Amino acid sequence: MYIAYNNLNEAIGVIILLPVGNHLFLNNLAGNTKGKELRIQDYLLWYCVNAFKDSGYKYIDVGVSFRTSLYEFFKNGKLFHIL
Repeated sequence: MYIAYNNLNEAIGVIILLPVGNHLFLNNLAGNTKGKELRIQDYLLWYCVNAFKDSGYKYIDVGVSFRTSLYEFFKNGKLFHIL
């Protein structure tokens, strides 16, 4: 779990990854209003990709959702293996 704080030491976002075999499952990725203005969820996910790139985990499973907002977020993304 990583928590993002702003310069006032207020929590503005969080990511929770659960280890499942050789991958990490994205359990939660959230930001409050201030965090969303900064696109903190994007940063947290990218931070984790880089943080775990040399670990034994092969990928981060972001799950499946049919919400338009998530589709828009991921549609221009690329698949990165973290090994």
